[in-house]
Amino acid sequence: MPAEAPDSTFKDRVRITAYPVQELGGLIFAYLGPQPVPLLPRWDLLVMDQVWRDIGVTMIPCSWLQCMENSVDPVHTEWLHGHYYNYVLQRKVEQDERGDRFVARVIPHHAKIGFDMFEYGIIKRRVREGGSEADPEWRIGHPILFPNILRVGWTFQIRVPMDDTHTWHLMFLLLLFVC
Repeated sequence: MPAEAPDSTFKDRVRITAYPVQELGGLIFAYLGPQPVPLLPRWDLLVMDQVWRDIGVTMIPCSWLQCMENSVDPVHTEWLHGHYYNYVLQRKVEQDERGDRFVARVIPHHAKIGFDMFEYGIIKRRVREGGSEADPEWRIGHPILFPNILRVGWTFQIRVPMDDTHTWHLMFLLLLFVC
């Protein structure tokens, strides 16, 4: 407290709660729970060497629980990111012609979906038309790590509640390089 007088006792009366933190994968994790501090999971994306990490954040105007609930829905990509996107695009073109800079999305229909429980949550699986169970989306699936992480390929989507109606969405992407 550099602005306080040398004989001030203010520093002796003011306290702020401190929390243990750990750095892993270029992220800082704070633990706000009771002691003892649990081991931070060493997920492969967080500990891989010789990779570049691209970390982006945004605020989503909905509850983190809604984001996670949506993550369990394997066909939302077909309908939300495919059909609905194309509907909005078409409306944009009809209304002001500015939609022509977008490309229509074709997301294949889901031929098969499945779910498996595992130690840390649920693995969501899907086979799209033209695909097979040998594809990574079925063979490996998309782990949903409870309570707030979705893994898709080389990406973690981490959802942190800001309040009841806003979510801090962190996109953690690995970029692999072959030398």
